[in-house]
Amino acid sequence: MKVNGIARIYYKNYSGFRLSAGFAKGGGISLVYTDCRTTSASQTDSSSLSVYFAAGISISRKNENFRDAMQDIEHRCHSEGINRVRVNTFYPYGYLDDVPMARHKRFVIGQAAVVFTDMLKKAAKTSGGRSLYSDIRTDYDAEGGGKIVLIGHSGGGVASYKAGQLLEEAGYPVTDIIMVGSPQLPIRKNFRDRVYALENSWGDLVCRCGFNLFKPPRNRVRLPIVAGHPCYFCNESKDENNVSNMSKVLDTIWGWVCPTGK
Repeated sequence: MKVNGIARIYYKNYSGFRLSAGFAKGGGISLVYTDCRTTSASQTDSSSLSVYFAAGISISRKNENFRDAMQDIEHRCHSEGINRVRVNTFYPYGYLDDVPMARHKRFVIGQAAVVFTDMLKKAAKTSGGRSLYSDIRTDYDAEGGGKIVLIGHSGGGVASYKAGQLLEEAGYPVTDIIMVGSPQLPIRKNFRDRVYALENSWGDLVCRCGFNLFKPPRNRVRLPIVAGHPCYFCNESKDENNVSNMSKVLDTIWGWVCPTGK
């Protein structure tokens, strides 16, 4: 396109920036590096926080797997003086509610296949990552504010990491990505201090899936989780000391992400 007699070429937006090169009639060249990110006061407000849970596979919305955890997060935020809190749950790989019982097994196998392929793809090519990214953008622009924390369980951890990359590239303030009982992924250098892995110290086959070679997250914790992989956020599953899985998991997560503790 031409602006004031100058032919201008715009390069691809990357990480919220745009580089344009202008070629004037006299042969001169101008380069413009523009910050296109939409950081507002509400995005950097320390009294606001947006927390998004991402479910894995073989999940029904009616079970409200994250209900208690969401309420707990809200309570912790208010106790720390964070008055504006947005907490929501998304299902980047779908849910079982509308699937006939006879097709459940096939549906879950399909979900697992999509998670596996997402593990191998760049963020912009993933199914779960793009779905979660779109849901969070819509919700955050309408109801959210402050920094963004992503908490993904199982395959939802894969979607959370991929969506986190896309959100940051679009200029959203992603501060922490928590992968709970999730497959292993190689983590980008600029994310390694912001990605946290939480696993069952008694063993979790899902956490043995995947690979991260020499690019693991720098923050990894193993906790004893009663009743196994589906129960990281269960308030009813308790150990011999009457401490629930949810309390252990959220105490650990809050130690990582508490805005007033950083």
